[in-house]
Amino acid sequence: MATQTVIITGGPSRLHLMLSVFDTEIFRLSNFRFELKDGDRGSANVWINGATLNNREAEEYHLNGYFMPQGVDTPMKDMVMVRFIYSSQSREGIIDDVSQRCLVGHPAPDVLDLITWGA
Repeated sequence: MATQTVIITGGPSRLHLMLSVFDTEIFRLSNFRFELKDGDRGSANVWINGATLNNREAEEYHLNGYFMPQGVDTPMKDMVMVRFIYSSQSREGIIDDVSQRCLVGHPAPDVLDLITWGA
C-alpha cells in the first residue's frame, strides 16, 4: 500500500451502502472521493460487498469491497480488494488496507494508481 495516508472526503449514504450490500438484484458501485495531505483530490468506483458496524453513534463502519478501475466493466483480473473505515454520517473515512494482489492473484497496482486524480 502507498506510504501516504489516503483520506476519504466523500462517499455514499447509509442507504446506498445498505443497497450495495443487500440488494443482490442490481450490481451497484459507490463513488468515493479521496484526498492526500498535499491537497491532491481524486475519485474511484468501489463495489462494497460487506460492512460491519464499528461505532453506532458515529455511524462508523468497516467496509469491505473492491476497487473497480473500469467501473462495472472491470474484469475480475483487475479488481483489487480494499478495506475502509468509513462514517456514513460525516461521509468521511480512511483506507484501512489494500490487497497486494488482484482478485485472480497477479500483483495489484499501488492504491494511488487505482484512484483517478484531478477529479
